[in-house]
Amino acid sequence: DSSLEYDQLLLAPIAAGLAVLSEDEIQAGIALVDIGDQTTDIVIYQGGIIRHIASFPIAGHHITADLKAGCGIQIENAEHLKREFGEALSAHTPLNIEILVNYLKGRPAKQVLKKNVALIIEERLKEIAALVYAEILDSGFVDELIGGMVLTGGTANLPDIETLFSRVANDM
Repeated sequence: DSSLEYDQLLLAPIAAGLAVLSEDEIQAGIALVDIGDQTTDIVIYQGGIIRHIASFPIAGHHITADLKAGCGIQIENAEHLKREFGEALSAHTPLNIEILVNYLKGRPAKQVLKKNVALIIEERLKEIAALVYAEILDSGFVDELIGGMVLTGGTANLPDIETLFSRVANDM
């Protein structure tokens, strides 16, 4: 018999917090931002307890969809482009680096500028960061988050994402 049993159910962003945050951070006050595929979730801890939870439906998949549309490629190619060549900030990306994307079987590879990939990703991440920061401000706990903000989730692996979020969220 291969049936599974469970001890308890736990909201995914809370489980992520248990996995990545220390007890000191939870006591001091911290905003956990989990940027998943379909949603971005925020859990605010302060004084050892959860004070605020929010979720909005803009996340990693939307960045991939932006790359699909902006580069004229299929969704799986856009996901590969994001994972392999994605950057959160475009300022330091040279203008002359081209990436070859095999976007359709039997067709020659398409040339995509790495700068364009970075620009597309940066714009969507700015939107996500602004939504996150607005939610933290609305929670009323922004001044009590000694630990600042912790980013987790697959999208949080993009190079320079911390810098982008810090700029949008007033060095939080």
